[in-house]
Amino acid sequence: MGGYSNITLKINDVFINNQNQKITANFILNKTPIGSLIFSSPKDQYSFPRTVKFQLPENIILIGNPNILEIDIEGANSEKNLGIGNDLRMLGLALVELSLR
Repeated sequence: MGGYSNITLKINDVFINNQNQKITANFILNKTPIGSLIFSSPKDQYSFPRTVKFQLPENIILIGNPNILEIDIEGANSEKNLGIGNDLRMLGLALVELSLR
């Protein structure tokens, strides 16, 4: 039910550089893994914005209840922690758009 077959994500940037060389993002919808992305240095091998589509398992979308998307990011770090700036935020993946189709 629900008729959704995929989720599309638009990513504007990833926080990889010489000091932070790899980001892995695991996407879990309603406690079910639906996909993962790995970005490794050098960053210039990627173009942004980048659109990614994951196929959804049948019946994963809940009707009448909240649907929960978890994004587990391995390799997130702060500029301050890496000694390259003063930003204390944990940076990893700049996800700017999400849609279900």
